[in-house]
Amino acid sequence: MNELANSTRVKRGFHRVGLALSIVLGALALVAGAIFSWDSSGSQREQFLARQCVVNAMNKYKPNPDNIYAEDVLNLDLRRDCHSSEPSDKGLEEMKQLVNSGFSYTATLASYLGVTALITALVGLLAYYSVAAFSWIVRGFMRG
Repeated sequence: MNELANSTRVKRGFHRVGLALSIVLGALALVAGAIFSWDSSGSQREQFLARQCVVNAMNKYKPNPDNIYAEDVLNLDLRRDCHSSEPSDKGLEEMKQLVNSGFSYTATLASYLGVTALITALVGLLAYYSVAAFSWIVRGFMRG
């Protein structure tokens, strides 16, 4: 009877360690994922706004053979307003399509946070079941 009580006590101890470890690692994964999600969403928003600015500036100043200063004005506007030093017509149609499709900060952040929640759950389960597997090994040595 004493051997069974010791085995049950060891099992409970490992269960508690597994829960504590999974909670701590899950919380760390959640915080790290939330910070990454916030940063990535903000970065994508900034890229969208920069593309929008470039598209607006390029639509405003079309190449005109009569106006030899149009390109210089475009370069100045891009540097001043868009913080971009490389105006180019290459990829303008693609940028227009991206700008016209819009940007939803909430949807982008929610998608990143959904993946973060999934990773957090997997990290927690991995930690708990790793400790549970270790407890099976230890209890096996206690019996034998």
